[in-house]
Amino acid sequence: MSHISEISKRNKAFDKKYENERYCRGCGTTNFLSRAHIIRISLRKDLELELDNMAYLCLSINGVKGCHQIWDDGSIYAKKSLKCFDEFMKYIKEKDELLYNRLNS
Repeated sequence: MSHISEISKRNKAFDKKYENERYCRGCGTTNFLSRAHIIRISLRKDLELELDNMAYLCLSINGVKGCHQIWDDGSIYAKKSLKCFDEFMKYIKEKDELLYNRLNS
């Protein structure tokens, strides 16, 4: 199976798993959602296809930063403002304690 096929299969499985929970985990909106990785693929390629490493987060719109951008590129202080911060950090600690410690330093 090609990598693109694997990603498509993962996305369908993720959407099915969370079909009744399609909202931004960072702020609660149901608008402009995207699938985000809790631990970025660039940091842990091995977690790319893991459903538990994904969540719906909202996109940036009209110059307003969305939760996806805040989670990916924001400071630790900005990330702490997201409703999902504690849950995501718990996941990170379970999967990659070095990354967890780096984020908390």
